[in-house]
Amino acid sequence: MVQYLSEAQRLEQQGELVEAIWCYETILRDPLVEDDTPTLQAAGLGLGLLLITEARQSDDPRRVDRLVNRAITALAAASQSDPAESTLGLALAEAHILRFQLSGQTQDLLAANIQLDRLAEIEAPPLEQIRSLRALLTGSR
Repeated sequence: MVQYLSEAQRLEQQGELVEAIWCYETILRDPLVEDDTPTLQAAGLGLGLLLITEARQSDDPRRVDRLVNRAITALAAASQSDPAESTLGLALAEAHILRFQLSGQTQDLLAANIQLDRLAEIEAPPLEQIRSLRALLTGSR
């Protein structure tokens, strides 16, 4: 799995995004990844951020919807391994905010707020990033 993770990161840096996505998804589908929390988190975060970036650059609403849904799925799976991991939590909140901005579904508003509330309660909360994401939420209502 570590080889796939290294390969995914290398492919992403080279701009070969389809191949990088395939590598990240291969890792996340492996049943043994549940026993390797750092790899699970890195693959979920890598895939989620890549999909969010691609969604922000696309003009096709159906493609954007698919990319954001896949990002939320990957980030949610990875964040379950450690809900206090702030980088994953921030990315998951950002994905929910993006989906809320696109579709206006209130469950995404709720999910983003819950995620940000949870992050505010960890030992060293990333307060500036939480404020920034909350501003996105209030600006999109």
